[in-house]
Amino acid sequence: LASEPKLKICHEVKSPSQVKAAAVDNGSLCIMIYAPVKIMLEKLRFCGLIDKRGRPQPLNVLFPQKDEHIIQWFGSLARRWLNYFSCCCNFLKVKSTINYHVRWSCLYTLAAKYNARKRDIVKKYTKELHVHNFDGTSICYFPSEEEIKVMKNVFLTDPLPVDSALHVMLTIIAEPSSSSPTKCAITCCPTRDTCLYMVCIPQKQSKFICKKDQRNEVSSFFSVFSGKKLPLCEEHYAELNSGKI
Repeated sequence: LASEPKLKICHEVKSPSQVKAAAVDNGSLCIMIYAPVKIMLEKLRFCGLIDKRGRPQPLNVLFPQKDEHIIQWFGSLARRWLNYFSCCCNFLKVKSTINYHVRWSCLYTLAAKYNARKRDIVKKYTKELHVHNFDGTSICYFPSEEEIKVMKNVFLTDPLPVDSALHVMLTIIAEPSSSSPTKCAITCCPTRDTCLYMVCIPQKQSKFICKKDQRNEVSSFFSVFSGKKLPLCEEHYAELNSGKI
């Protein structure tokens, strides 16, 4: 047992020389885990968060949402990706992707929604995307630049899935109505103060996440759920965005 190689995770390896040095360090076996940054950028492009040149752009499908819900959706995507890839050696590149592409896509979405300049949106919400309640308190759904900067590598045993963060989007089509209240679609939820949402699935997702022999099956699966309407309360809408549902 004493002669068996020990497994060791090396964090934030920056150069091939460091990789080689870590691999031969005391004869130990070094596990290197890398996040697929190129695939992450392709997913962002297929969903409309960035353009063909890799620059952030507004996400039109979220225009009907409230500003708080838009920031909450982008913040949930950012936190889930940071949580899932926090064990990777190239975690710095993941943090850079979230800090630039996802954050500025959110700012551009808010600006395009009101046909305003991005400086006006930054002045209202700041780059940290703070949301102010009626009582004046500030809520930060999107991780701040300082929070992302101090994040360290951790090894997670049960991370939240990240695929559903981009595959399904909800667009609000009806506000709560006191004349005809609708029960929340989540089982055992007695709340009737709900909003009606429509499920929107990007058309290019089926071509991206599956192989050729599985493309028809995934396309048919998406076509079943695309356009479906769901009444959801505020709590379960937030849990659906955060991946808890």
